[in-house]
Amino acid sequence: MKKLISIIVLVFIFFSPLEGKIIHVPQDYPTIQNAIDASKDTDTVLVAKGIYLENINFHGKKIVVTSNYIFDSEPSTILSTIIDGGHSTNPDFQSCVMMVSNEDSSSVLQGFTLTHGKGSKWVDEHGAGIYREGGGILTALSSPTIKNNLIIDNEAIDKKGMISAGGGGIRSGDGNPKILNNVIMRNKGYYGCGITLNYTGAIVKNNIVYQNEGGAGYGGAGIWCNSNSVKGYKIFLDNNTIANNFCSSDGGGLLVWETLVTGVNNIIAYNYSAKQENASISLRTGGTVNLTYSNIENGLTGEGNISANPQLDITNQLLLAANSPCIDAGNPNLLFNDPENPNLPIPGQALFPSLGTIRNDMGAYGGKDRTFFPSWNFAPRIGFLTTVLDFKKVTIGDTGSVNFQAISFGEIEVRIDSLKITSNPQNFILENRFPLTISPSTAVLLNVKWNAVQSGYISDTLFIYHNDSTKSNPIKIKITGRGALPTTVEQNLTKPEVFGLSQNYPNPFNPETKIKFAIAKEAFVTLKVYNILGKELTTLINEVKSAGYYTFNFNAAKYLQESGIYFYRLQAGAFTETKKLILLK
Repeated sequence: MKKLISIIVLVFIFFSPLEGKIIHVPQDYPTIQNAIDASKDTDTVLVAKGIYLENINFHGKKIVVTSNYIFDSEPSTILSTIIDGGHSTNPDFQSCVMMVSNEDSSSVLQGFTLTHGKGSKWVDEHGAGIYREGGGILTALSSPTIKNNLIIDNEAIDKKGMISAGGGGIRSGDGNPKILNNVIMRNKGYYGCGITLNYTGAIVKNNIVYQNEGGAGYGGAGIWCNSNSVKGYKIFLDNNTIANNFCSSDGGGLLVWETLVTGVNNIIAYNYSAKQENASISLRTGGTVNLTYSNIENGLTGEGNISANPQLDITNQLLLAANSPCIDAGNPNLLFNDPENPNLPIPGQALFPSLGTIRNDMGAYGGKDRTFFPSWNFAPRIGFLTTVLDFKKVTIGDTGSVNFQAISFGEIEVRIDSLKITSNPQNFILENRFPLTISPSTAVLLNVKWNAVQSGYISDTLFIYHNDSTKSNPIKIKITGRGALPTTVEQNLTKPEVFGLSQNYPNPFNPETKIKFAIAKEAFVTLKVYNILGKELTTLINEVKSAGYYTFNFNAAKYLQESGIYFYRLQAGAFTETKKLILLK
């Protein structure tokens, strides 16, 4: 009898955090959405380990949707309970999870891996138009609790027919969600690639925001915050690690716009931005940040702030290394203390994964609510802080040079197998030798040279072949530039009455000669050189010219290989004239 009573007490204690009834998936209902639809407020939808090809909607219910993590607190349970949102047949609903119907903090999503979501069509609440929002999770007009999840490899980038797309991991608007103890990683968006907070408050605490990428639209690769003051909302960032996010605009770590963001004990480091001065934090119009006792790369004024290398272990879930300056550097107020290790004879020592004493550790592993995070697969990640190589103006016969960085921001080395230019490869020189490897958290300088052989604008593409499986292969970077006449003299005081082409001087020559011509009225002009068989060898001019007299200094060294007779032809509108030139070497 005593044994039976003990079992009953144990069961009561085990289940006491849960109110209402427990609905099991797949035992009671085959899908999570079926179970949600059958639930009532205060119920718990308990999901067994497995892969669920679903896009779920809470429909405003005050319920807990959880894996068995709620009982076992095992990070492996998070990894083994997967909501895969990449199989939706409804183009308007491709978020893994949607919570947009006045859910409150009792609406809880806990203990899942959310992946492959692509965001949902959403009409902006403030009249800004239609967007694609929330690859992993979309919340609006609600204040749910989102905790202990791995939100990975989602995206909000398909903006066809829409204003833009954002919130690759999470998009929250017009509410006050609690975002706690999540890993928000490898998500993509045109803005707010990790987390978008739009006209909303939020408590963002003990999260890892890592390797999110994009931001070409409105910036912000890690966390993007905009206009939370309308309803008096407040955004708090406490004990988060925001690292290795990659932005093609500004705000690699944090972007703040028309918003006040306050917080304490954060790490914002190792982030990348096309505007390097904004790699950690970007403040746009009306943006204000009040962070204290935080490690901010490049520095931030605030009590207790530091800017040292945080010494994150990128091969071990971003744990602090034993020599990290972030250990015991958080706010000394007892409210922020790390848990104490009860098994040590010396009191006041922190319980792992916190380190040092019980004073708060900056970052996701500090504070009383910190936890262990699920592991993730290591991957090479390559990034370029430019989408265009612009040679600007290069004089014909000269060589222009452009450098650009290839950055490795994953856990293992990146390999660039080759660079190719397919349209006019003979005019370009690729300086680096391939294959080329790049160690984690480092960058190499790549160099491309262009031989300008004719006037006018160029448009070409550089193809980069690599080993980053999260990117298209090859990555394409546009090439632009303009070839310019070496020393062209335009006499505007006297405009010619007729078109004309003069004999080059000197002639014979080696290797330089001058070619003069007259343009009576604005026209599209070409000046080309041919061999004695009529084969075109090079185009010297290929652009619109206004009326005037011109002199072109022609250096034949790169274009005419042998002594002999050649021809040059001027065409301007309907006018065409050809003359002979002689090269003597």
